[in-house]
Amino acid sequence: DNRAGAQTIIGTELASKSTPDGATLLAVFDNFPLTQYMMKNVPYDAIRDFAPISLIIRGPMIVGVPPQLGVRDLKQFVQLAKSKAGDLNYGSAGIGTSSHLTVELFKLTAGIDVRSVHYKGAAPAVVDLIGGTTQLMIAASGTLINHVKSGKILALAVSAPKRIPQLPSVPAIAEFYPGFEAQSWVGLLGPAGMSREIIGRLNSEVAKVLGDPDIRRRFEDQGWEVVGGTPEYFAKWLADQSEKWVRVIRERNITLE
Repeated sequence: DNRAGAQTIIGTELASKSTPDGATLLAVFDNFPLTQYMMKNVPYDAIRDFAPISLIIRGPMIVGVPPQLGVRDLKQFVQLAKSKAGDLNYGSAGIGTSSHLTVELFKLTAGIDVRSVHYKGAAPAVVDLIGGTTQLMIAASGTLINHVKSGKILALAVSAPKRIPQLPSVPAIAEFYPGFEAQSWVGLLGPAGMSREIIGRLNSEVAKVLGDPDIRRRFEDQGWEVVGGTPEYFAKWLADQSEKWVRVIRERNITLE
């Protein structure tokens, strides 16, 4: 997870105003296209002011709870949350991050009330989850998977459309709530106005790196899917993700002010 907010805006604005010659690029995370919907006067438009180059990786979120909570599956957690409405807490890496928005979507879907505790990054949120200070965290697979494998965190579900090979015994949320899906992701952009030739060359370089078996293995071990794809595919991904999560932001009245 990356932290949304002012600390990312300066660099993003700089990238948006850079000469479109391929020398300045911007690696972006899942909340990148959403900041402008949570803050006023963001000095760039995530779609209009950037040229998509390639989606790099994406991966599901893991629904994690401390083992000492006493629930063994997602159904039991939902039952507990409903019986203790407003008494359970979830940790996120910060307001507007995927670990925040995904829980809010899950709350809407499951009809539960779990209170938010926002941290300055994922690491302290994970520490408090392991210690039982919070009772839930839904975070990128790379954030939680090693703690799941060590037994420090119990994985109740993953947010992919189906189970993932890294955790084959862990069900998908969609098995309980059909159609539920949330993905964390990383992509590469440049400033708007780059020529098709430059975009194509950069896309080919990304594909070459992602084709390295060792790099693929390292990503996949952490639960990531190596994607790549065309600039057009990434552009559609950005638009679709924006449309999906803006609805959650507006329904839950999420702001970064």
